[in-house]
Amino acid sequence: MLLLTLKGISSAQTLEESVQTAAENNPELKAYLNDYLAAMEQVPQVGALPDPELTIGFFLQPMDRFIGRQQADVRLMQMFPWFGMLRIRKDEASKMAMARYEAFQDTKNRLFYQVKRTWYDLYRLEEEINIARENLDILKTYERLALTRFQNAGVGAGAGSPGMRDVLRVRIEIRDMENTLARLRDSRIPLQTEFNQLLHRDLNHAVALTDTLAPADLSVRLALLDSMTQGNAMQKEAELKQQAVQARKENTAGQLAVQWATALRDLDDATQRTDLYRGQATLVQQTLNLLMTAYSTSGQDFEEVLRLQQQLLDYKLKLITAVLDQHTAVAMLEMLSGDDLMI
Repeated sequence: MLLLTLKGISSAQTLEESVQTAAENNPELKAYLNDYLAAMEQVPQVGALPDPELTIGFFLQPMDRFIGRQQADVRLMQMFPWFGMLRIRKDEASKMAMARYEAFQDTKNRLFYQVKRTWYDLYRLEEEINIARENLDILKTYERLALTRFQNAGVGAGAGSPGMRDVLRVRIEIRDMENTLARLRDSRIPLQTEFNQLLHRDLNHAVALTDTLAPADLSVRLALLDSMTQGNAMQKEAELKQQAVQARKENTAGQLAVQWATALRDLDDATQRTDLYRGQATLVQQTLNLLMTAYSTSGQDFEEVLRLQQQLLDYKLKLITAVLDQHTAVAMLEMLSGDDLMI
């Protein structure tokens, strides 16, 4: 579990639980939902005949009429609209309800995407902190090893000896890494604030991320392509929006198609980078192990050890970025389609 230790009460939530909390607490989303429900209530009302009007009159004195003496006058009147008018009114009310439903859906999908994207940013930051902390521990191990070699070299090893240069080099790397780690930790606060704002809760609420993200399953990509082949749910959504929002009738479908294609391209790119950086990190780690063995026995190539350690750190950071880019692209596709596409 990744825990951002901040002021406030921490309540661990999965990503899906966070999305649910945001939906339950968002006032704009509630307003759109209430608008839709109110519009739905109006559909049967406008399709029904108006209420009949009943009027009753009493005479102070009985009236002589041809049917006899009359003491009261009772009239019942029913208004009938023009032929077909009830159907037209009901259709208009249904379209208005659909427009408000689409507004609700759009707001919900955008909110879910924002929550997921911010959650992924928090996850990336915490992974970067973990990687930096792990790298700092390794550098300190290198420092002890270099210092031990320098001390074992004896009295003749002066400050300008190769062993001492190795100690100084690794200490420079350690100070840089400590500065990086402090900067990453300082980055927690603004991200936490943004996330809590999306969930409409106290901005100082501590955030605990309980999920562990793996690279997105390639079956997601296949499922997306299959859904497009089977008639592309995006087309149906575009048609509904064309009916509901006339002002965007000409370009809604085209905009969705472009956004969909861009998100698919981003998913493909992130998947390729994930495979590349995972393989590169493995190769660098193997090379680093060999160099460390050689340095332990001969004291050579310490500068190359530090260079490869920095390269390994770079690949690890790029790998977590690629994995998060995968999930962000999937989140965009989910926002556009309105469906949960993860398998």
